[in-house]
Amino acid sequence: MIRAKYLREEDFHRLILTGHAGHARHGEDIVCAGVSATVYNLLGWLENHSEELEHIQTSVDSGDVEITCIGGESVATVFELTAIGLEQIAQRYPDCVDILIVGMDD
Repeated sequence: MIRAKYLREEDFHRLILTGHAGHARHGEDIVCAGVSATVYNLLGWLENHSEELEHIQTSVDSGDVEITCIGGESVATVFELTAIGLEQIAQRYPDCVDILIVGMDD
């Protein structure tokens, strides 16, 4: 199971993911592919908009991702969009993905 946690406190954002979906064999897992695409989209945006970041630290390894960032409203929007995407995958595949969101505006 992929466990995801998004923490937000004002301009501070942290996304942590651990584990593997286990929906299908390695290389054929659509759940892992969906989560990976969602997270790589976030990473790509952050890389292409570094001027909007006060701080960024990333760690990406197979089955483990941690992204910590300080930034303004655009950064908040892209993190929230990522969290919503992960929520949608978790709703569709609850045995494969679990997400906890702390501090995101309702």
